[in-house]
Formats: sequence, C-alpha cells, structure tokens
Amino acid sequence: MDVVVLAGGFGTRLRPWTEGRAKPLLPVLDKTLLERVVECVPNELIDRVVIAAGYSIAEMEQFFSSSNLPYDVIISVEDSPLGTGGAIAKSLEHLNGDGPVLILNGDLVSSVDVNQLLNFHQEKNASITLSLWHVDDPSRFGVCGLDESGMITRFQEKPEPGTEFS
Repeated sequence: MDVVVLAGGFGTRLRPWTEGRAKPLLPVLDKTLLERVVECVPNELIDRVVIAAGYSIAEMEQFFSSSNLPYDVIISVEDSPLGTGGAIAKSLEHLNGDGPVLILNGDLVSSVDVNQLLNFHQEKNASITLSLWHVDDPSRFGVCGLDESGMITRFQEKPEPGTEFS
C-alpha cells in the first residue's frame, strides 16, 4: 500500500521549533513527526511513503536518504502551494496504482486502527473511505453530514460556530 503524507504547510503554528527545520522532521521523542504519523500503519502494509511537501526539500531528501526506514520514501515537490487536493493530485505520479492509498495529515499523530479502516473500506466496496471523529468546536476543521449507513452526504469546511449546515 502507498501512503501519502500531506506536509505542505510551513509549520507556522509550531514556531519557533520549525524555524530552520522542516515540520515533518521535528523530533517527537525518539522519532521524527513523520515517523510518528506513519506508525499508525503496520510496516508490513507499506510499500512506499510519498511526502507531499513544498519547502525544506533538500533537508528532507538528506534526512530520508540516510534513514533506515523499512519503507521507501519519495518526496512529491510542490513548486507553489497546491492545497490539499492539489497536493494529492501531484502525488499521484509517484503511486503504485494498484491497491488502496492511505492519505494522512503530516501533523496529526493518530491512534486510528488502519486494519479496521481498511476492512471497512473493503466491506463497503468503497472508492474512498475517510476516518472521521467528533470535535466540540469544528470551526478549525470541516464538518461531514452522514447518513445511517455512514455515507457522507454533506461537507462544510471550517464553519462558524453554531452555523454547521445552516
């Protein structure tokens, strides 16, 4: 399985730690943030990891060329910010093309059970499966409306508090 990690942001909310350092390479205990993000996926499921990035490319290339990770790492370079959809589209040229692709946010360490997510995806014969969770204040995120079978029926990006789907 190919894993795409969206890491195009400049890490402004993590300053001063990201000044002069790529956000995916920030240390989180004994590993990088990228390794922590990807470790929710069992290593035996990963063929390659594609990092969709727009800055600190040389730093990341140097780090990953000398790292001893159990999977290949490819950096998909965004010459200008493409946003989430653009970054995913650009990363397609680096993907295997056969089998599921897992897309992860590069700054979200998660305990999602990827095996359970993949099983759900296969049971539903889905084209796309999203891992969603409830937050009390969705104004910094997006909101999905779901039907009784779990299908997304509506989406609203970063709603004002109290205006979800109004």
